Amino acid sequence: MVAATEMDGESRIKHDQGPLDDDDEEDIKEPPVMKLDFEKLFKMAEDPDLEELLRSPLDQALINLEDGSEVQKLTSIRTFPDILDSSDGDKCLLKMLPAIQKCLKVEKSNLDLHCEAAVVYKSIIQNEDLVKKFQGIVDLLLENILQNIQNQKEHHTHEKEKVIIKAGSSINNQMHHLSAAAWLETIVEVADKLSLSSIKQFIIPVIQTQAEPVQRVQRRIIATKIIHKLAMFLPPNEIRKDLCPIVTTLCKDANSNVRVAVAQRLFVIANSLKNSHDVVSSLLPSYVHLLNDEEMNVREAAMNSLTDAFSLFTRDARKHTLFSTIKKLTEEALEKKNEGLAVISNNFGKWSWELNELLDQLDKSWVLNTYCKMVQISDELCEGPQKNIRNVLKKTCCFNYPCMLTMFKKQVDRLLPFLEMFCTDHDEEVRVSIAASYHEVLTMFPDKSDLIPPFIELLHGGSSDVIAKISHNLSKILPILYENVKDNPGRTTVQQLDRLLIGCNQILRTSSSWRSHEAFLKSLKTLSNCIEEETIVETFFPLLKKEVLNVRAIPCRIAACEALLILMRQISKEEVRNEIIEFFNKELSTHKCCYRRITYIDVAEIVLSNFSKRIFIDNFLNDTLRLTTDPVSNIRIRAIKFLPKIKAKLQLPEDEEILLKIENSVKEQLKSTELNGPTRAIIHQAAVDLSRCETCSDTQDEQKIKEEEDLWSKKKIDKKKESRIKKPSIRSRIRTKETKVEKEDEEEEEIGVGEFVRSSSLRIPTNSIRATSPWRTERKAIAVVRPQPVITVRSQSPSPMSYRSPSPAPKESIRPSRLPLSSSERDKLRKAATDAPPPPARSARSASVVASRRSDAMTSSTSSLESSNSTSSLSSSALPSSGYGLRRSATSSSSFAGSSYTSTSSYSLMNARSSSNIRRPGYGLSHVSSLSTFERKPSQLSCRVRNLD
Repeated sequence: MVAATEMDGESRIKHDQGPLDDDDEEDIKEPPVMKLDFEKLFKMAEDPDLEELLRSPLDQALINLEDGSEVQKLTSIRTFPDILDSSDGDKCLLKMLPAIQKCLKVEKSNLDLHCEAAVVYKSIIQNEDLVKKFQGIVDLLLENILQNIQNQKEHHTHEKEKVIIKAGSSINNQMHHLSAAAWLETIVEVADKLSLSSIKQFIIPVIQTQAEPVQRVQRRIIATKIIHKLAMFLPPNEIRKDLCPIVTTLCKDANSNVRVAVAQRLFVIANSLKNSHDVVSSLLPSYVHLLNDEEMNVREAAMNSLTDAFSLFTRDARKHTLFSTIKKLTEEALEKKNEGLAVISNNFGKWSWELNELLDQLDKSWVLNTYCKMVQISDELCEGPQKNIRNVLKKTCCFNYPCMLTMFKKQVDRLLPFLEMFCTDHDEEVRVSIAASYHEVLTMFPDKSDLIPPFIELLHGGSSDVIAKISHNLSKILPILYENVKDNPGRTTVQQLDRLLIGCNQILRTSSSWRSHEAFLKSLKTLSNCIEEETIVETFFPLLKKEVLNVRAIPCRIAACEALLILMRQISKEEVRNEIIEFFNKELSTHKCCYRRITYIDVAEIVLSNFSKRIFIDNFLNDTLRLTTDPVSNIRIRAIKFLPKIKAKLQLPEDEEILLKIENSVKEQLKSTELNGPTRAIIHQAAVDLSRCETCSDTQDEQKIKEEEDLWSKKKIDKKKESRIKKPSIRSRIRTKETKVEKEDEEEEEIGVGEFVRSSSLRIPTNSIRATSPWRTERKAIAVVRPQPVITVRSQSPSPMSYRSPSPAPKESIRPSRLPLSSSERDKLRKAATDAPPPPARSARSASVVASRRSDAMTSSTSSLESSNSTSSLSSSALPSSGYGLRRSATSSSSFAGSSYTSTSSYSLMNARSSSNIRRPGYGLSHVSSLSTFERKPSQLSCRVRNLD
């Protein structure tokens, strides 16, 4: 038996099971023999899957390019940049690039392989790291690109020489053309990465070859793209010498698409020449040829390119060559009224502006007349395709309208009717176009009251797009608009403008254009200089408060807050300012809505930047510090980030207590148990910023304090009240010098006249002035006009003529006659009036008045009636008998300012009184001021009295 200590595990098991045989003992004693199955190992080594796993990426790519399928070849080409950037980059460049070229040469008709290779080559050339790592790789890849283009050409030539036509040969030819186009497009993309020598040696010959008329249209169009790309960085002399002859050839191409392509790129070439004389010599003939092309799309492309390149030509070329060409094209289009007229109108404004300084008065008249004809044609009624052309024409005319107004300011009366037509057009795009430029029109003519009604009609349309265009320039429009309405009261009032603004705000509020609504609210800041404080408080403060609380877009809320605060700063009443401050503190800082509370921080920032430090500390500081403990983390973060800005406005030592409050609020936040890690990090960073921030040391706050004192002082309030009464208008500011000169002339004339100055400050002109003055004049004249009715005397009447005296009734017992009396008679009447008893009844008094009037009428002179007054300095003998003297009726006389006038009428007073039912006009003189031409009435004319039996 074998000892248990010498037995292995297996023998222990067998010993437990039973006694062992002798054969088993012999097997155990023999050592185990290990045999390898070499045949199986050799078979495993020959397995292709295992061999593929053991190969390197470079070896595998080479095998795929040589014998792989199409998908494997595409994968190998796609991995070429990655292998090139690895440790085997040098081997890859030496082995794999020739393999790719060989594969492309074999697979000439495989479009996918060529497109993939073109993209890979382009990415390698544009990769700066690979270009720096491998010197000369750009030239090597460019050579391969040109080789692929040449291979495609040879393949195409070989296909043409074949006599046997196979099925699918047209498809192969098409693939060939597409492959060549892919390689040419690659040259377009990488042209800026090539050296100047490579471009001269390789690219210029390619362009010359591809631009030949025998090439396909696609090749010639790609040639224009390469020229465009090369013109952006080549020197001007190289462009003039190498590229301009090719451009001239392409402009004369038989295909219209090629001419369109080269016309679209003429501006880039002209701009790259950097010399107006070179532009004229090289490109002017091409422009003229393309502008006179028979195809409309070619002419359109040439016109659009000419608009950009107009300023690059010389003055002579613009005046003599280009203007004559444009004039010819425009007249032909006006005659035909085709689609070319819309294209010309689109560029007409820019052409006219560039030619404005070069044209004479006759040519400028042609420009204005042509524009007016275009507008008239656009307003004609038509149907079908012509209707669309007219709509486009009207849009382009509307686009050029501000340019025409700028060029022809003196002809504004001729152009003004077009503005009303544009503002009331049914097409919304036309109204949007004029709305975008209306601020330019108002700025050019701020005192033109005729511009206000079209603007009101434009807003009355209610289009949100139109109002959105106006809102972006409303800050420029509002001051001119309000001042013009105040200076020229008419159909539009200030209250109507206020209601219009409220309606515009409502339209923008319900639209999706929140940027336009924001611009509208910001523009309301300018109302402080346009309307009175009461109007702002009663009309616009409720509007802005509503927008602060209810508008959805956050930028619009901030804009409303800013406008409200800026307008509040201009209010002189302290109660109103306190009410606005209370509104912000009550409705925003303590509101349960977190959006309102976070808006309060924006309000605090606006106040700190626009108001003095004193206003912010007294009214907004405590609520801002309270928001540092807000339950919403975003509000706490915003409030803490705002604290360094407050510290920057403080001045030590006077603001030391405020600085301690700010620091304590930050300390409390640092001690708080904030669970959110990012929030704690932001709070710590804000505390660091606060400690690093320095206090203020400049005098900017003192300036704000002075401004606020001036705005809110009592003197300012008095000045505002005076400005409401006497506020200079835009027209008066423009004509300040003219008014000063006129006033000086009037003072000199008054001094020269001396005693011929009336108490009403109206000057009586002398005979010399009348002799030199024509009937029709354009100078500013002041006339004193008295109505001269035609009186018909029907029969005698014993009753007095009923009329109403413009002055209070005298307190005499007997009412004196209105006819002029002598001084002695007047003294008698006055003495009788003092000694007379109280006035009698109405009937008795009327009878006595009739008797006195009749006696006065009989004793008065019919040729000249003279009267005098103790308070008058003007005697009847001093007045001229002819000239500007006032004329009166033969049946009555009048007095003004204590002076009586003498009638020059040759008619004598009649004994009988008239009972005419015509109401007699008032006897007060009216001052009529005129700035326009008026016709004076000759002195020989007189009132005609007819007697009807």
